[in-house]
Amino acid sequence: MVVYSLQTALFVLLLLLLGVGATAVFLDRYRKRRHLLPDSLASAELAELFDLAPLGLLLLDKQGQVGYANAYARRLLPWLKSPEAAGWRAELRQDLSAADQPHHRLLTLPPDRQLGWWLCPLPQATLVLLNDLSRPYQQQRASQRFLGTLSHELRTPLTAVIAHLDIVNQPETDPATRHSSLAIAQQEMKRLARLVHDMLQLGRLEMSEGMEKRPLDLLLVVEAAISEIILLAEEKGIAIALEAAPPLPLVYGDGDKLIQAMLNLLDNSVKYGRLGDTIQVTLTPEEEGVRVTVRDSGPGIPPEHLPRVTERLYRAHTDSDGSGLGLAITAEILRLHRGQLEIKSPPEGVESGVEVSYLLSTK
Repeated sequence: MVVYSLQTALFVLLLLLLGVGATAVFLDRYRKRRHLLPDSLASAELAELFDLAPLGLLLLDKQGQVGYANAYARRLLPWLKSPEAAGWRAELRQDLSAADQPHHRLLTLPPDRQLGWWLCPLPQATLVLLNDLSRPYQQQRASQRFLGTLSHELRTPLTAVIAHLDIVNQPETDPATRHSSLAIAQQEMKRLARLVHDMLQLGRLEMSEGMEKRPLDLLLVVEAAISEIILLAEEKGIAIALEAAPPLPLVYGDGDKLIQAMLNLLDNSVKYGRLGDTIQVTLTPEEEGVRVTVRDSGPGIPPEHLPRVTERLYRAHTDSDGSGLGLAITAEILRLHRGQLEIKSPPEGVESGVEVSYLLSTK
């Protein structure tokens, strides 16, 4: 609701500013019986100003044909002409035929997109201000899904803790059951603490506009991450190998955060790995930087889960005790380093394992 009210206010303010200029251009072209596209110096300056507007500006004639469209509207029109967005035309025609005063509409279109317009009737035309609200709409939908998932994730350990503490407090509970319930309650509290910690960390990363970067030897960064998890890997009988193709150029980044990103990837491979599995970490110089690849021989990720594994609280393996935020945190760290996480897993039965890679820039 906040998004909508802000957009509406923005419509009104820009309408007052753009409407006067657009009307002048339109009437000038109409009187001269020429096209709406401006060609005089003053009109060219107006058109240039309209092209900078953060909203789409359309002028429609009496038949509803577009006489003028600024840059924003021209970028928007190809999507609006697609079959998925065809429904907007009928709504616009309805508003055009009924509007004798300024009129605003919000329209939801598949797939998960939203369009807002403001119609203002003029003597010889209709001024239309368009705004693609898809991004805030999708963010709102994602936030709603996230809050629903988060409430479930929080409720599950809390319910378990309360239930087992009730068992502990029962006088007739035998010592073995009391000990078992306390152990489970402690495990669930650790899970809850881990979830809250990861949530706060992800929130700080998402609110961060940038970070202090300095030249780094990526080999040292990766070795530091491996040293933190090597003992856990050895306990599970998983071998970690590191290969670097020299010479490696220095990359720019935050060393602590890049260690954390690598540690999250290694932790996933160890967590889901089996006795005898291997993890291969490779550093390869490329034209624009250094590519980091982590390849394991573990059970892999089913193809239907791959597009969603970096979503917050999403777990491809539901039997895991993780928070479901590790890959989301890694993806956010890489975003702040202008990098992108690429995840591949072969189809089941072809070859096991997961390959994750990303490129860190030398600039």
